[in-house]
Amino acid sequence: MLAQEDNAAVTPLTNTVLSVTNAAGQRIITYYFRTTFFVSNNPASITLSAANLLDDGAVVYLNGTEAYRYRIAAGHNYQTLADNQGSEATYETISFSSAALLQGTNVLAAEVHQVNASSSDVVFGLRLDDVTTVTNQPPEVAGALPVAFNEVSSVTNAQFWVELVNLSTQSVVLDNCVLSRFGSGTNREYVLPAQTLPAGGYLVLDRATVGFGADPGDRVVLYAPGKTTVLDAVVAKSFPRARLPEGTGAWLRPSVTTPGAANAFALRSEIVINEIMYRHKPFPSANGLPAADNPEEWIELYNRGSNAVDLTGWELDDAIRFNFANGTVLAPGAYLVVAKDAVTLGAAYPAIDIVGDYSGKLSSRGERILLKDPAGNPADVLDHATSEIAREPSWALTPRASARAKASNVHGRLVGTKLLESEVPRSSRWMQR
Repeated sequence: MLAQEDNAAVTPLTNTVLSVTNAAGQRIITYYFRTTFFVSNNPASITLSAANLLDDGAVVYLNGTEAYRYRIAAGHNYQTLADNQGSEATYETISFSSAALLQGTNVLAAEVHQVNASSSDVVFGLRLDDVTTVTNQPPEVAGALPVAFNEVSSVTNAQFWVELVNLSTQSVVLDNCVLSRFGSGTNREYVLPAQTLPAGGYLVLDRATVGFGADPGDRVVLYAPGKTTVLDAVVAKSFPRARLPEGTGAWLRPSVTTPGAANAFALRSEIVINEIMYRHKPFPSANGLPAADNPEEWIELYNRGSNAVDLTGWELDDAIRFNFANGTVLAPGAYLVVAKDAVTLGAAYPAIDIVGDYSGKLSSRGERILLKDPAGNPADVLDHATSEIAREPSWALTPRASARAKASNVHGRLVGTKLLESEVPRSSRWMQR
């Protein structure tokens, strides 16, 4: 990581210390960085995910094409200031298009902008967390087979196995398919002997069969015969993972491992993201001064279940980060507000249950908010960047419809700067107010 920062959480991670002034002693507004990395597989079969430590804003480019940006307005130049300050000690994660990715050497470049011209610190760290081969290529792709990884054991204590599933309605011949492991100091591979996997069937390949194990972070790849096509790939972890839906869905933590059988999960759905405040109405103009921005931010959770839920081990992730304190309980039908600044919001609304503070910042341009249960599985998710209503000017988002609650309910909600009592018909559709 490259930084000039006195934050105790950042300093130990700093490999290169940056200067905040140039040779003339002037404050530096924008920093420019670049690095290269090599891709050996077909880039059309790859997705990219990055974890960023930033202070304050940044624009990242892949081979000269913009990949993503944080807190930098469109039409920027080298003098543009970031919209607001990031949380330099908190990773901001994002998945981005690999359309500009090349087979061979690639250039990843970034420009990091300060939030003001007198800033005394700067932080930039970027990690490509996952380079994951997209699974289940269509049959028309030469050599593709409808076979995918479906479950993976934890890779601690010398344990290792992977489960394959046949996604088709016909038997699949696996003769000479190759299972490869990249990492652990050396790369290993196993060529599957002559065998047929029945429609919808499972095949477990364990350490005793393939002759090698894996460590957390190793990549495990399944190739078609002759390694002409990548059929699937997964990163080994220190905990078991399984897919939902089977063979095609996201990797989650199963409730119990089921090698050779259907995956099992104990997913939580009673706690939902019910309302968010990401850009409050400005403070009114006064004494001849223009209206000022209101920094109020919060996320409201709702227990739509019939039982109280202990939120110990639950967390909010992605756009913001917050871990609920041990013993935090949300009663059935109750609401809990997670605030950027819990003390200030609590002073304004003393009758509301408020916790905080979360790190990170909600953006008016939209992002994903993820609520995770104690197993790390998603309990609810809101991506208001892709929502139709998120593109309209507004102050907050409020849900309506039966998927978020089975019946209408009277409750107190924060709206603008007032606490209102109102009856809200719930639904899975998010609407702006």
